[in-house]
Amino acid sequence: MRFIINFFIFGFIFYLIYLFFPEAFATLVSWAHQVYDFFHDLVIRMQERWYSTGAPEKVTTPAALFKI
Repeated sequence: MRFIINFFIFGFIFYLIYLFFPEAFATLVSWAHQVYDFFHDLVIRMQERWYSTGAPEKVTTPAALFKI
């Protein structure tokens, strides 16, 4: 119940900021967008690093075990 009440209170506060202080609201939106971009790029880089390692090679012959 507390979460729902806080959700509406913060929504009302951000609406008031949007209504009376549009420049400040634009700043908040740009900051949120930069944070989102940072974490999005971070996840993409982690996925690229994970997939660039590739799967380990299968060893099928005894010669491959000893790299002869």
